Amino acid sequence: MVWHLLQLIFLFTACNSQSNTSQPNIDAKGETIAIAFYNVENLFDTVDDPGVNDQEFTPNGRLAWSEEKYESKISALAKTISEIGDRNPEDAPALIGLAEVENLRVLQDLVNSKPLKPYNYQIVHGNSSDPRGIDVALLYHSHYVEAKEIDFISIPSGQWKTREILKTTVRLSNGEELTIWVNHWPSRRGGVNETEYKRLLVANTLKQNLNSGTHIIMGDFNDTPLNKSIKELFSTESKPEDLDAGEFFNPFEEISKQGKGTIVYKGDWYLFDQILLSEEIFSSNHFNYQFADIYSSKHLLQQKNNKYKGSPFRTYAGPNYIGGPSDHLPVYVLLNLN
Repeated sequence: MVWHLLQLIFLFTACNSQSNTSQPNIDAKGETIAIAFYNVENLFDTVDDPGVNDQEFTPNGRLAWSEEKYESKISALAKTISEIGDRNPEDAPALIGLAEVENLRVLQDLVNSKPLKPYNYQIVHGNSSDPRGIDVALLYHSHYVEAKEIDFISIPSGQWKTREILKTTVRLSNGEELTIWVNHWPSRRGGVNETEYKRLLVANTLKQNLNSGTHIIMGDFNDTPLNKSIKELFSTESKPEDLDAGEFFNPFEEISKQGKGTIVYKGDWYLFDQILLSEEIFSSNHFNYQFADIYSSKHLLQQKNNKYKGSPFRTYAGPNYIGGPSDHLPVYVLLNLN
């Protein structure tokens, strides 16, 4: 509890210190907002943090991670985030969850970069229990959003450590409150079946913490829309009209059936990055769901004529520097605020 309290004090200080505008624009009803998620593939600075295993992301480390490479990655990620949704060239997502960020510094560098600085993004972040020091975070656009409550949900995982779930309750510009859950579930390293229990544990922990209200669950789940951890535990439906109370709409289920994905592994696409919307969004007259998609602009895909062509333009392939923004593609949903 002390850890959480200290983190919350730090987070609210960090968020408020970046802007004098803490209230969203209450006259913004009728606007369409994008809500997004992006796994940014090992967004590390170049400094060795003795508290985590990040030595390879230093100038003298295995990956020869330099300030030049870091700045190039920040620039590419910022450009991508500014374009997600592509509904308004003068706006960016109102909310975006991130995975695989090292610390507050990299987030500050990201939001202060040229493509994102005009949007005055506020940061919600806390250091996780992940041994490598990769965390989840939430950025929010203060024109549309005010953060009301922040918490970190620990996973009772025993001997193995994983990232906490970031819970942020926000008030939108139409006066409605949403609870955003940002996730990065355990990987499939070691085998899909052999590691399934880890993802199910995180999913069950999340489910036990859901209460009444309107929820958006986003993240890199390392599972597909039809896996038990998503389909069964959260009672997801692929069509809003099929929803019953307590269920979630997963627009990425239909997208995955089209053979699309957000990450490539051994030549196959997998849709691990998803956004789930609770039934309350559709039974309320405060929101109109527009659509969801994977953002797959040409600059996010490998263009060279090699085995990686057409797959996400990643930063590294093993120890080899490729120079792209991420090995994942971002996902987003569009909501109209009434």
